Amino acid sequence: MTDPVEPLPHVGFGCWAIGGHGYGTVDDSESVGAVEAAWEMGIRLFDTADVYGFGHSETILSQGLGARRHDALIATKGGVIWDDRGRTAKDCSPAALQDALDGSLRRLGLDCIPLYQIHWPDGNTPTAVILETLEKFRQDGKVRWIGCSNFGPAELTDTAERSGFDTIQLPFNLIRRGNEPFMRECQDAGLRTLAYDVLARGLLADKFSMDTIWEPNDSRATDPGFQGMAYEQGLQVARNMRRIGDRLGKEPAQVAFRWTIQTEAVDCMLVGCKTADQVCENAKALSWRLSPQDMAEIEALVSDSQGIVQ
Repeated sequence: MTDPVEPLPHVGFGCWAIGGHGYGTVDDSESVGAVEAAWEMGIRLFDTADVYGFGHSETILSQGLGARRHDALIATKGGVIWDDRGRTAKDCSPAALQDALDGSLRRLGLDCIPLYQIHWPDGNTPTAVILETLEKFRQDGKVRWIGCSNFGPAELTDTAERSGFDTIQLPFNLIRRGNEPFMRECQDAGLRTLAYDVLARGLLADKFSMDTIWEPNDSRATDPGFQGMAYEQGLQVARNMRRIGDRLGKEPAQVAFRWTIQTEAVDCMLVGCKTADQVCENAKALSWRLSPQDMAEIEALVSDSQGIVQ
């Protein structure tokens, strides 16, 4: 296995939102400004996917970075195809991945993608075939490191399969911790772990309520985590983050970010931003630490809010 970036940055810029689909209204000029602000603040890892905005996220990321894209650690993903009506399907066949890689290289303006990841397993293509395809891409000089996203024990059944990848990316946050044991297993096999959805799609920032109305193109309108009891419990966790943040002089999101960074199962935390102001606000989580007592208090409050930590 090729050793990933050493060290893997603790924080990366998540680029789903700047694709302009699934997160409400997005202004491209503000997205470009957010990428530029992230670079100026020292962020070097930018995680995107071809399906984010159906190619738009990769295009905007390339515009925001400009010539600096050749110095950035750009991570993108393939394995999800779509049609002209925006309907998606998972496809990790060698032919589909080749098409996806070619499209990403073109939109990003790169000859070699630093980290190329499989977005989702498709349930049909064996992991061994996927790894063989990715290794060919690497031998061709089109990718440097290879990773998987949203793979679990069913797809990575043994150490040999796990160690075939350089990285694994999984959802992980205060509300959703079910992946933590598997992330540790992957670390033991030599993979670096990237955590996404660290704010539970913005929920842990404590800016929503049961009365929040989502825009028609915002996928949170149909997300089970934003409905019923699950949503109420999430809101309670967010209120608890505010209580702790008020005591520490921090915003709830900064507390949630800091907890994630200090969790051993996480090597890199991906943070989604749509504006330069969000980048600057979120970056404030990097210059301080939670004490062991703070970490224990946060976990206890989450357990009390949910009845059980997921």
